[in-house]
Amino acid sequence: MKSRPVQSLHPYSQSIHYQVDFCSNEQVEELLTTAEKAFLLHRNTPLAIRVKFLLQLQMLLEKDKKKLAELITLEMGKPLLEAISEIEKCAHLCGFYAENGAT
Repeated sequence: MKSRPVQSLHPYSQSIHYQVDFCSNEQVEELLTTAEKAFLLHRNTPLAIRVKFLLQLQMLLEKDKKKLAELITLEMGKPLLEAISEIEKCAHLCGFYAENGAT
């Protein structure tokens, strides 16, 4: 029996925004192995580099907040201003942890 794809529906029109097939067990195992390798590689990343990553993420969130907010609105039906606020909050938290993560 073939499983149905996972679908993202527009919250109002119920039209399909996009869809993806479920991963096979083998694909899940491969993804988990890749994730574990990445964790082992990066778990000892120095704090200064992690701070740079957080600051870069903050900058990207702020730069693309309108595009990201539109995606949130499309996928969840959240009003655009609330979605923008959500992105701004995430960007702020990246900055907060970049400044205070070592304490």
